[in-house]
Amino acid sequence: MTGHKTVVLHGASADTLVVSARSHGAVDATGGIGLFLVPAGAPGVSRRGYATVDGLRAAEVTLEQVELPDEALLGDPVGGYGLLDSLLDLAGIAGCAEALGCMQALIDRTAEYLRTREQFGRKLGEFQVLQHALVDMYMAAEQARSLTLAAALNAEAAVPERQRLVAAARQFCADAGRLVGQTAVQLHGGIGVTDELDVAHYFKRLTMLPRWFADHGQPLDRFMAAGG
Repeated sequence: MTGHKTVVLHGASADTLVVSARSHGAVDATGGIGLFLVPAGAPGVSRRGYATVDGLRAAEVTLEQVELPDEALLGDPVGGYGLLDSLLDLAGIAGCAEALGCMQALIDRTAEYLRTREQFGRKLGEFQVLQHALVDMYMAAEQARSLTLAAALNAEAAVPERQRLVAAARQFCADAGRLVGQTAVQLHGGIGVTDELDVAHYFKRLTMLPRWFADHGQPLDRFMAAGG
């Protein structure tokens, strides 16, 4: 097995890697892909770990002429794409759920800050324009919550319906997360981007979540392909 994998979550600390590899077929074909268990310490496997923007760990994994026994194959030697596709949708739902938690935490912390922080002799929460901004955060998060719930309830639905709902939830959570995160930072002021305040960490996580297991714009493409 020879190839290169990028942005492998916690890949530098794993003892075993699940590697997708093509045995035959065109580059963009869904058939001809198998899944293999690869020991991280096998000859020919090299890893470079690094920190991601949100403080987690990922790695670049390179495989050079890695030899594997027959039992390394997981299931169907050419049908791995379908399994990966369903797993990525489940991962997408889990990512949306995590994003909702981050958004709720930012809303709670921002509301508390507006209730207690004083400026110009008044609580910040008394200014109507800031109340409106907090309401916008809440509405975006609630809409994202509804779509995430719909996707979760249809996790075992027929493939097109599952793909359509997961893609919609992922895209909306990405947009809502950006709005909630940016507004929370804006309402907190300069301290909102410091490591001393957890607002910054939630915002970083919301920035990264839409990029896990998908390229930029991929959920919209997937939504349209599924009949959106």
